[in-house]
Amino acid sequence: MIQNFLQRSPFVRAVIPLAAGISLAHNLGLESGDVFWAVVPALFFIAALTAYRGGFLRNALSGAIFNLFFLVSGMAVYSIQSAKPVLPVADRYLARMEENPEKRVSGYRAEMTVMAVIRQDTVMSHQERVMAYFSAADSLVIPGTGQLITFSESLSDIVNDGNPYGFDYSGYMKRRRIFRQVRLMPGEWSVAGQGIHQTAGIRAEMVRARLISVYERSGLSGDKLSVLSALTLGYRKNLDPEVRQTFSNSGAMHVLAVSGLHVGIIFLAFRLLFSFLKRSAAGRVVFLSAALAVLWGYAFITGMSPSVQRAALMFSLVQVADMFRRPVNIYNTLATSAFLLLFFRPALLFEVGFQLSYSAVIGIVYFQPKMAALIKTRYRLAGYFRDLLTVSVAAQLGTFAFSSFYFNQFPVWFWITNLIVIPGAFVLVMLAAGTLLLSFWPVLASWLALLAGEAVGFMLKFLKWVESLPGSVFSGFFFNEVSLFLFISVLFMIVMLVESKRKVYLFMLYGLVIMFALNSAGLRYAASSGAELIVYRHHEPLVHIIDGRDNYLLVREESLPGFVVPFPVQNVLKAKNLHPPHILSFDANHTGCSFLLEKSMLIFGRRVIALPGAPETLLRTMAPDFVMDHQGRRRFSDLPGNSVRIIFRSSKVDDILPYYELSSEGALRIRI
Repeated sequence: MIQNFLQRSPFVRAVIPLAAGISLAHNLGLESGDVFWAVVPALFFIAALTAYRGGFLRNALSGAIFNLFFLVSGMAVYSIQSAKPVLPVADRYLARMEENPEKRVSGYRAEMTVMAVIRQDTVMSHQERVMAYFSAADSLVIPGTGQLITFSESLSDIVNDGNPYGFDYSGYMKRRRIFRQVRLMPGEWSVAGQGIHQTAGIRAEMVRARLISVYERSGLSGDKLSVLSALTLGYRKNLDPEVRQTFSNSGAMHVLAVSGLHVGIIFLAFRLLFSFLKRSAAGRVVFLSAALAVLWGYAFITGMSPSVQRAALMFSLVQVADMFRRPVNIYNTLATSAFLLLFFRPALLFEVGFQLSYSAVIGIVYFQPKMAALIKTRYRLAGYFRDLLTVSVAAQLGTFAFSSFYFNQFPVWFWITNLIVIPGAFVLVMLAAGTLLLSFWPVLASWLALLAGEAVGFMLKFLKWVESLPGSVFSGFFFNEVSLFLFISVLFMIVMLVESKRKVYLFMLYGLVIMFALNSAGLRYAASSGAELIVYRHHEPLVHIIDGRDNYLLVREESLPGFVVPFPVQNVLKAKNLHPPHILSFDANHTGCSFLLEKSMLIFGRRVIALPGAPETLLRTMAPDFVMDHQGRRRFSDLPGNSVRIIFRSSKVDDILPYYELSSEGALRIRI
């Protein structure tokens, strides 16, 4: 069965070893020089086997040769494209802004490309994308897309904050081929004019900015503007965090992020308007050319996310096959699009959007027809809602493992949400397209924008209602890498059982389900019985005591009024499925199962930690293992030499005591 499937889907056979090679190179940290010594012997081995006994396809070892070839190809393309550029020593840099700066909490952030490095009187060409951070004080003069700036501040490597369960920002930027960053304060940079040569990305950013300005001129603002801009143009920088959370909790995040659904709507509208062109040979050529232009034009304008690339490439392949009257194998088409994307951008394999996009489509393609066949109806309207429901369930089934692994939550009422938001997305895309196309007629464009704004308002109210339903988000489970592997294996065994009807797959399915349950029970037991102390890398002293699922957060007393749990702590709460934390001040008196807090002295297991404000008399008598001195300014006397100071940065610390620097080493974790 599997062999027949692979013979009918040759690109499935190719994409599996290609992805395996990419993953292997990533996990082993191979560089281009390392891969050379792996690829060259493999190529000689392939050549020897090819010449053995009369040819590649007629050889009994052809399968091994085929897989080995694409395995080493995956290793090679990943190692080459993930290589960090060499940055020459320079006194000054010339860079081009690739996007309009995005407002952040402490300033502005934008991608830019370093085009040249200047050292004394020598100018050397250089091409490297970096992340730039501008001060909030420069808000009125920050350059826009396509402008050139010069600066002398040194570029630094992008590193993670070192807090547990935090977002792998360094890895995320590396996958986008951005390895360095620069922080520019007022007076440290200057505008050098407008770039002469504009890349496709810059043009797309400018077009998107002009289209958003059309929305604004048509009367849209606030959440209505930000949601419509995200839903139709992929611009999510102005989205309110609360709105993002509402979409996520109600199971509508796939609608907010431009994806295959939006590309499908655009293509459906195009086909309805121009399908008459396919009546002649010349017309089919025109239809194909126009369809490809619309698909990829929309993909570029919306930012070329992995899901949009996948959808645009799939629709393109289907239209090319239709042009030549070739039958379409949806699995082979899906694998072809994945193969092409991974070959040219191998780091996409590790993008959450890429994984969710393909798993959703695979789930829909396989499970939806089988689910729909179980619900028979003679009524067209009932069939429409049946298809919406089964598509939603099939997509969730396909993405459950990845969404649980990355986000550790599941939107329970997603099936109610999708009955409204999927047709709602179609209406919004059509209204937005009408607003943009008729912008030369302001009155009509304003009316369409008004309707779009009302539709967005209704959608937000509906999603908030879904979010308010009992148990709208289920997060009471534990999901790790083993859980991910086992759940995907369970789905695979279900497919094998359905297709073959063989009992061996039923027994293997039982075994996998038992293993999944045992793994989940083990994770739950470990979470409920463990005790850990975390001193976070944070601009303020922050100590987190985890005692099973109960936990305590120690902060300065002056921070207690209106205290909001910081993101690093929220990540830990979510990852370990903890109860809401008890907030205590450093000088509070409290006793827990694994700790004692009194007079700013904390006893955790066998460790003694002096918290901020601990009196020196207790420091001398209790001889703490750690002394928290966040700013590194406090002077201590008569402390034992093995006491370690916990500080944020080392620049202000004397050498009297050893110290643990949070800013460079990350959070301090102590387990008992």
